[in-house]
Amino acid sequence: MQIWQIWLLLAIVFAAMELMGAQFIMLALAASALVVMGVTLLVDVELTGQLIIFVVAAAVLTPTFIIWYRRQFQGRQTRTGVAGESGYGQRLAFVESRGERVGVALDGNWFPVRYETGDPPAPGEQVRIVRFEGITAIVTTERKKGEKE
Repeated sequence: MQIWQIWLLLAIVFAAMELMGAQFIMLALAASALVVMGVTLLVDVELTGQLIIFVVAAAVLTPTFIIWYRRQFQGRQTRTGVAGESGYGQRLAFVESRGERVGVALDGNWFPVRYETGDPPAPGEQVRIVRFEGITAIVTTERKKGEKE
């Protein structure tokens, strides 16, 4: 077996390991192994040189792949996160009714809603989401400026 074939097999193993959800780290290592394979096909390089090429390629490609992955798949988060989960503070919402149930719609998702006292708010009422208990939004009444409790 020639050395370039070993690097090819190593690249295949790394690529297969990526299927376990390594967020493109193993894919970057597979690409690094392919770089070494390409170099060994063109030039006769000793094992030490091959390992150095692999380490340098991995040092360049791994951060590149991770940055690309985060921008592509994790950078699509909206700045309107659910209360208590995103750090963007509490949110206002209008209560809607769906059949006999009442809830709030947030970013296309619908959540059942209730006051901290356990009572359901009336449909059409504007409320402030305080937190979530499971999928249920716990809310308080949103008071208008100048309105007293």
